Amino acid sequence: MFEIRIICDPADTDSVVAALDGTFMVGIVSVYPTRDGRRNRLYARADHKPTPATTAQERPVPTGECTGTAHADADLSALSAIENPKEI
Repeated sequence: MFEIRIICDPADTDSVVAALDGTFMVGIVSVYPTRDGRRNRLYARADHKPTPATTAQERPVPTGECTGTAHADADLSALSAIENPKEI
């Protein structure tokens, strides 16, 4: 969770609050005038919106070296040699 402070024109307050709500999980947005009274100060506590869960069909399938199969045979051979050393 984090805090957001925005200073904006009073005419933009509603659109800024709507944009915050569309982007983050936002609690109550407090609005106060700036010291000069010409703009608004917006304070909000927010958190990132959770990402939608993906199904197995939607996940990308790894290919090539990403799968780890490119070096699997060499790795297995090396392990076999360590575990079963040949006598000379």
